[in-house]
This record gives sequence, C-alpha cells and structure tokens, in this order.
Amino acid sequence: TVADIAEAVPGADVGYEVLELTSLDSVRAFTDRFTESNDRLDVLIGNAGIMAVPFGRTEEGFELQFGTNHLGHFVLVGRLLPDNGEPLAAAVCTAALPLEYGPVGDALENAALEIEVESDQAVAAVGGLAETLLWGGPSGGQVVGLHREALSPRWRELADAVRELSLPDGRGLPLGAFTAQLATTLTAAEAEERWAVLARRIDEIRRRRGRFNFGAGQAWHDGMFAADGVLTRIEAATADLALRAELGSDLPSDIRRHVDRLVADAGEEPIQWRKQMAHLNRIEELVLEARSLSARTASRADAGEPVLAPLRRFALQTADAWDGLFSEADILPPPYRHPPLALLERLTPVAKWARVHA
Repeated sequence: TVADIAEAVPGADVGYEVLELTSLDSVRAFTDRFTESNDRLDVLIGNAGIMAVPFGRTEEGFELQFGTNHLGHFVLVGRLLPDNGEPLAAAVCTAALPLEYGPVGDALENAALEIEVESDQAVAAVGGLAETLLWGGPSGGQVVGLHREALSPRWRELADAVRELSLPDGRGLPLGAFTAQLATTLTAAEAEERWAVLARRIDEIRRRRGRFNFGAGQAWHDGMFAADGVLTRIEAATADLALRAELGSDLPSDIRRHVDRLVADAGEEPIQWRKQMAHLNRIEELVLEARSLSARTASRADAGEPVLAPLRRFALQTADAWDGLFSEADILPPPYRHPPLALLERLTPVAKWARVHA
C-alpha cells in the first residue's frame, strides 16, 4: 500500500490511481488523467490479469479474460506510448537493420544508394557504423563513406575513428571482452556507493525492530544485531575496508536456517515463515550483496580475452566523445534519434570499460 511504501522509504513521492481493465472507458479516462498530470512515463509493468474465472463479459461485451488480459492492456499501453513521428521509409529501415541484426551485406549498400534525403542518409550512415562495429560487415564502411557528411560533427569523428580502427571483415568489436572485464572490475567509487547502500539498508532494519512484536521476531532481530551478529558484521565492514575481504567467508550460506537457530537458542517458538518471507528475502538479498562485494574486494583481476591496443584507443576516444555523441543524437526529432541512440546503447560497455581502465 501507499502507507507501507511511505514507511519503508521516507520522503518517497507515491500516489495511486483507479483503473478497471474490464472497462475501456475506465482505461481511457486513466490515460487521459495520467498524460495531463505527467510529462513522461519511465516504466510500465503490465502484469494485472485474470485466469480460469467464470464466464463473463466486459462492459463492452468482450469475453472477460480476453478483454481484461489483452484488450485492456492493449488500449492502456497504446495510449501511453509516445508519439514517435512519421515512420521511416523502407530503404531507411533496411539501412538501420544492422542495429539489431547482421551482417546485412549487399542489401545495406543497395538501400543506402536509394536514400536521397539528408536526415535519412544520417540514419543509413549510423546503420553502416553498426554493420562495421557490431558485425564486422564489409558493407558498413562503404555506406559510411557514402553518407558520412550527413552525420553531425561528433558522429563524423566517430566514423573516422571506426575507419582507422580497421576491424577485420567478419569480426566486429569484441563487446564480450569489454563486458566480461566490466563484470569483474569495480571502481572504488562504485564499490563505496554500494557499501553505503548496505549501511543504509541495515540501519532501516534496525529501526524497524518495533514491528517484530512477538518473541521469535525479537529474538531474530536481536540475534542479527548481536555483537557477532550477521548484520553487525556486515555493518562493520561497510565502515572498515580491512574487514571486507574476509567478510564473505564468515557469512552463513543459509539465512533461514541461521535465523531458526537464533530463535531456538533464545528459547522462543519457531517462526511461522509463511508470514515472514518478505522480511527474510530482504535479509537474504542484503547478505548476498555483502558476499558479492566481499568477493570483489578480495579479487579485482580482469577476466575475458585481452582488449588489444587499437581497441583500447577506440574505447578511450568513444568515452571522451560520449556526452557529445549522446547530445547530438538526442536533439534529433523522432524517429531519427532512435538509430544513433540504439547504437550508443550497444556501445555502452565500451565507454564504461574506458572510464574504468583509463
């Protein structure tokens, strides 16, 4: 409920709206209210639904389950989607295909030759960059050379850097190598932020002791915060770097069994886990995060195939130009902004890798 969220996250801006999926009028009324009072929607989770219910009909006369699970969501999502402008021509869509699939090959070059409008040529050039960087397709360089001048300044510089990179045909950027190294490489600032989040979460749990107004719950809470308790040890590591490397091996692997022992040692009746799973899950997630951070502290070795010198230079160039590339793409009207932004999304591991290893 709103009250529960407000208690768990003080200061959170939380509200609710009434929406009946069995009534398309209700769905339309909700979307009208939402769009009038909000200028954006970041996340929509469409998981409401029914199943195996007695036969019935929606207000509009559709079968109840179909109307609720399909038509209601269709109208809801459709009315909340942004207006992305006019659709791209077929040749332009083909030229943008390497952003999702490749190598496209001759079809990419043929599509690029048909394109005459400058804004469409810029999309084709981005498709050529994707063909080269993501798939190692030889047609990518031809398309970029054909429409390079349609690109904005920083994107032209990126195109020049890609040409100098001279990736072998059939091999794009080794994105897996960048991603693998990032998976085991954590900057000091990122690590400290995650340890700080752990400290805040532990403090929130400490302040909620009063909610465990039964004997087993008090024993559970007090045991976790005893001098050698699990949460006490994690909290100490959030403030002391010297304690972090060995922390993971000291934490119990089965939190539920550990809590059962704490409660039994306190002489209390066993916990009725059916009612306490949400809190147990929070503790387990916290311990898992602490164990993960501890392991990263103990070993910071890189993983995966090495990133060769030419790729390193390209990664650094990309990271240096990243904000400018994003800005020049983001100011384009839809749908022309989507291809360059999609390519930047695919190249995100490259830029992140450069920032970590610069």
